Amino acid sequence: MSRRSNWLADAGWCVWGLFYWNVRKSFYRLRGGRGRCPCQDLCDSGTAGRTHCEPSQALNQPIRFRHVCPLLVAGPGGNGAFCSVPASEVRPFWGRALGFYGIFLAGVYLAWVMVAFTGIRATGVKSLTWLQVAWPGRWHEIAQERSGYFFKQALQACARRDYQGAYRSMASALQQDPHNYEARLLMGQYGEFAGEYETADRFFEDVLREFPQARTRTAITLHDTLLATGRFEPLARHCLSMALADETSRPTWVRSLLLALHLGRIGSAFVIGHQEQIAKLDPAARRLIVAEAAIEEQDVPVALGLLRVPFPGPVNAVNFVAQVQLLLRAGKVDAAASVWQAAAGQLQPFDRQLTRSWIDRSGGYQTLAEMEFAALAEGPMDAASLDKLVSTLVLHPDRPLFLRLHRRFVSSPELVDRVSVGELWLAAVVCGASTEQAYWAEISAEKFHQSYPPISAIDFTSLNGKRTNTVPFLVGIAPFARETIASLYWRVEPASTRPGP
Repeated sequence: MSRRSNWLADAGWCVWGLFYWNVRKSFYRLRGGRGRCPCQDLCDSGTAGRTHCEPSQALNQPIRFRHVCPLLVAGPGGNGAFCSVPASEVRPFWGRALGFYGIFLAGVYLAWVMVAFTGIRATGVKSLTWLQVAWPGRWHEIAQERSGYFFKQALQACARRDYQGAYRSMASALQQDPHNYEARLLMGQYGEFAGEYETADRFFEDVLREFPQARTRTAITLHDTLLATGRFEPLARHCLSMALADETSRPTWVRSLLLALHLGRIGSAFVIGHQEQIAKLDPAARRLIVAEAAIEEQDVPVALGLLRVPFPGPVNAVNFVAQVQLLLRAGKVDAAASVWQAAAGQLQPFDRQLTRSWIDRSGGYQTLAEMEFAALAEGPMDAASLDKLVSTLVLHPDRPLFLRLHRRFVSSPELVDRVSVGELWLAAVVCGASTEQAYWAEISAEKFHQSYPPISAIDFTSLNGKRTNTVPFLVGIAPFARETIASLYWRVEPASTRPGP
């Protein structure tokens, strides 16, 4: 034990001596070797080989000081340490000092890297690499990796519908990387689902402002989140804001605004409270918004006066569909037919025939409407066409018509994908086709690993997202197209549109 203690004591003295004695010898050389030599014993002559090394005398084995100054030689019998040069030739050895300190610091640094790497990996950040910890130029990636880890934790918590846990994990992700767009976007969503509305709204406002290149995606995400949580008045404000800011997508945002007004039963109050903003919209948008408020108040004459005349300018398909649907909701089939007749020549063939089938159905021409729908179901098909057909079945359930669509996809497997399977399963549910519902649920589970709840019908009287047969729940678990989602919400009875837990 004493030998080890002596060795450690000598090693410590040498480590300190590498700096201290090299400094003193450097000043000695700067004086040109004049004056007293700092490291030679004053009692000796200063002659080479006969002068003791003064700092070595503090060591248990003086010759060990040769690690600091290679000019030392052992004395007779190995005792003591003597300087091998005269006092005038004594010089520092900074190379040894720098080499030793460099190796020592490198060892400490590598030890720290291993401890940090092991510690961070132990917390679950398995994607972190050793180089990211070891190389200072990549240290910023550590926070990004940790942020990504907490981001994944939040997604897993959300899959369990543990929104409070997801909120906490997302907060940790943002603490690590405040510029993580995905984390900030989902933080806003989770805040909404967790009931932290003020915080969530502030998150979305910040993201919309700080990430202008992703404004459209952020706006759509906020729209879907507000719709899912039943916050229809904020949803209406958001849709109006986007309609004013984005003229290209204005008809789509106005149509979403109509849905928000309908679900929240807030049409009249909203129109009165936002007159200035609504006045900045184009005539078609203004007329649709005011007409929705009038229909909500059962003021059909006002709505008819706004909608019975075609909108000025070229026909916009989105505005046209909204106009026809509002007229049919108001019970004005003849007015809808007149508007359709005026615009039909400017519509795409599919949209022209589909809207005509709505008008014929509402007018009591059921057979004609079924023929028109069947022709579309058996004609050219793509994702948009299927979305519109399923949306029609959601709004107007018809089992025979659904069976035509079902047989078309059974006989055309190349049309089947993850979204179309979900759409057909949904159509089977609303049309009461239990056998076909089970068929598409099985296809979805086998081919696309997407499962659907075994429900017999959708409850359109509730927005409780925790019940498996409600619209918010189904929209949250299935990849339905946007037109289908809108139709599902249009089916919800306005009197029941109070946010669920």
